[in-house]
Amino acid sequence: WYVHKSSFTSISKINFIKTKEIFLSKQGYPLKLDSIRYYSSKHFKLVSDIDVAGREWTVIGGSDVDGFYGSIDGDGHRITGLNIAVNAKNIYTGFIGNNFGQISNIVFEDPILLVRDSEESEIYAGIVCGYNNILAKVEQCKVIGGQVSSNVCKSKTILGGVVGHNNGDIKASSYSGTITSDFLEVAGTGYVGGIVGFN
Repeated sequence: WYVHKSSFTSISKINFIKTKEIFLSKQGYPLKLDSIRYYSSKHFKLVSDIDVAGREWTVIGGSDVDGFYGSIDGDGHRITGLNIAVNAKNIYTGFIGNNFGQISNIVFEDPILLVRDSEESEIYAGIVCGYNNILAKVEQCKVIGGQVSSNVCKSKTILGGVVGHNNGDIKASSYSGTITSDFLEVAGTGYVGGIVGFN
């Protein structure tokens, strides 16, 4: 994890540097990728592919008071094996839960998203982000080999391959994989879509 192209600086000094982008290197993943949550208004750029298989991903910005306001530029790199853990108290579920910023140029390869019963009355779930707010952007993001599913869910669930609920912009993004759900038959409410669950 480094700051600025010309000044390689450790994470401990990030708070003291004014910079547009924080560069994410391959060394030290997935902890450094996970640390985005502590700098949710910063601007990030991936500089290599990263394999995060073998561990559960905890959603970044999973509630109304914990959104993502910065930007993540994947620069065409891949995040492989993302396994999204759904916390019972998360309203928004995905790589990013509640997006107010911009997510772009990332390939998500073989990600898994499973929606379980929740304490919340509504759930918004997608691989890239659960909820894409007004003025927020998801651009040139591809999901390849995705597995998105929900079990019996008491909540109103909005489920998409890329984005759950969209109020912002989605451009040049795609989903390939499976989406399975049984909550529509059981709960009688909810939305499911390949790229976006509800737009």
